Amino acid sequence: MTLAKAAAAAGQGDNVVTAAAFRAGDIATIDPRWNFAGDNILWLVRSLAQGALSQGEETRPETVSLVDDATGRLIDSHP
Repeated sequence: MTLAKAAAAAGQGDNVVTAAAFRAGDIATIDPRWNFAGDNILWLVRSLAQGALSQGEETRPETVSLVDDATGRLIDSHP
């Protein structure tokens, strides 16, 4: 799977800030909300919300998504 395909599977398109492929067993060391085992490859995709910041906001919300490299399926996402 390519970076563009992982971003598309996460449904984030041009809002992706970063994405990287990791062993499933290593995902918990990056984001402890997910705990997987094994050597299959999963993509961790980080994206920002669309649109301009509202008055008084200093940051935009981030979404973290997990995509299966073998199937291209979105496994889960968290704000």
